[in-house]
Amino acid sequence: MRGKITLAAALALVVLAVSAPAKADHDEWFNKYDRDHDGRWTYKEFRSAHYKWLKEHPGERHCSEHDLHGYFNKYDRDHDGYVHCDEVRDFHHW
Repeated sequence: MRGKITLAAALALVVLAVSAPAKADHDEWFNKYDRDHDGRWTYKEFRSAHYKWLKEHPGERHCSEHDLHGYFNKYDRDHDGYVHCDEVRDFHHW
């Protein structure tokens, strides 16, 4: 079955595509947690944004502080110690 996509996987991709927020929505989300409005998230701002998301998605509560640091580092592609809006867009493929 190599190279084939299952019906369940295809449906999951459709659901993700339909439910992904529009560019304006995720920019608004980013800006809401960019407390100092400098166009980038510090770890503290990143944590605040994701903590709210984790509260709204109880199935993801297993995410530890260590996990959040790992995610922050994955988002921070240029490793400058900040997460920029374009890095969030790229990470989520928005």
